[in-house]
Amino acid sequence: MRNFIIIMLLMASFTGFADTVTLNEAGLSLYIPEGWEQGFSDDDGAYYANDPGGEMFIIAGIVGKSELMYAERSSIINKVIMEWGLSFEVSEEEETEINGIPMSVAYGSGMYKELMTGGSIMLLEVEDADYMGLVMIFGTEKAWDLYVEAITEVFMSFNTLK
Repeated sequence: MRNFIIIMLLMASFTGFADTVTLNEAGLSLYIPEGWEQGFSDDDGAYYANDPGGEMFIIAGIVGKSELMYAERSSIINKVIMEWGLSFEVSEEEETEINGIPMSVAYGSGMYKELMTGGSIMLLEVEDADYMGLVMIFGTEKAWDLYVEAITEVFMSFNTLK
């Protein structure tokens, strides 16, 4: 079986740490709410951000477009869920776009860091980029209620680097 290891961005591949994160190889940028803890996972190099209470999470990385030649997007989404230690049940993916960027999105719920969470997993594709952006946004019900405006701003901030 082909290895679908997700190629995560290295620290040098990200720019911006205040309010905007740029996924250079995927040609994407996204807003991160002010005051959220930000950093990189030592385990897989993925970028992460979470609210001060540790109940709302944003995880971002990249997936090589060539990986899609060997797997359906849903299998890549499921592999990421397993590799990131999530116990999520996800919906069938939907094809849509946000700010003119084509994306596949699946919704799910499950356990993360001993919290029951729900959210979305998105693969965003900029035409001329070699990689796709992978963004997961999930949190507890309480956090969704608290951060609905901030997370809406994150969704609306997805933009190409062109």
